[in-house]
Amino acid sequence: MKKENIVTYSKGIFEIKSKCGISQLYKFIVDFFTLKKRLGHDMSLIAGRYKVDNPGISFQKYLEIDYWLFENMRRCYVLGLHNKNRNLKILDIGTGTAYFPFICKYYGHDVEALDVADNEMYNEIVNRLGIKRYDQYISAFSDLVTDNRYDLITAFMICFNCHKQPALWHIEEWEHFLTSIHEKNLKPGGEVHLSFNTESAEEPVSRDLLAYFSAHNAEVVGTEVHIKSNYQFRR
Repeated sequence: MKKENIVTYSKGIFEIKSKCGISQLYKFIVDFFTLKKRLGHDMSLIAGRYKVDNPGISFQKYLEIDYWLFENMRRCYVLGLHNKNRNLKILDIGTGTAYFPFICKYYGHDVEALDVADNEMYNEIVNRLGIKRYDQYISAFSDLVTDNRYDLITAFMICFNCHKQPALWHIEEWEHFLTSIHEKNLKPGGEVHLSFNTESAEEPVSRDLLAYFSAHNAEVVGTEVHIKSNYQFRR
């Protein structure tokens, strides 16, 4: 097992135990092996076609099922989505392999996804997992192609903000994006969870941007931003 994976697992287990309690940690472990068995059956043929040794940062890294299943289950638990008493309508933006919607669906949620359809491996996995996905390349100052309304909209490891590019989104682009989904895609009381990719070691996410989110009542922890109904959207 890779050293960095061990660190991720250790931190994740501690986080789940701290936020959810020891009984839910046991549930997490049981669910992990249940979902691993389901994914293993669905993924074996796909992995045989695409898997490479030492994929690094290339898209084949998402065939490391144990790691990405664990990480996406952690996200579900931290957001409280493992509670089957909450049946939410969820949209996952930039879904990639759609592991997160797959897990949310396991916990009883009505989940859709959105991403570009330009990666054949992702396309096969999404289809195999039975996730409805909208095909869209998100650009600055544009709206989502779907008019559906959701209880929760998520975006993990965000790239659609021109990640590591000169045109990286700043406050104006995010203000338009969030206002648009608030007016067009969120149910009353709906929430948004954003998890940013690191832009640089010195400044993982723009301090000005995080300060803007905080000033508008978002919960900001590291590179994670959670927007609840008390967020001050632009009017």
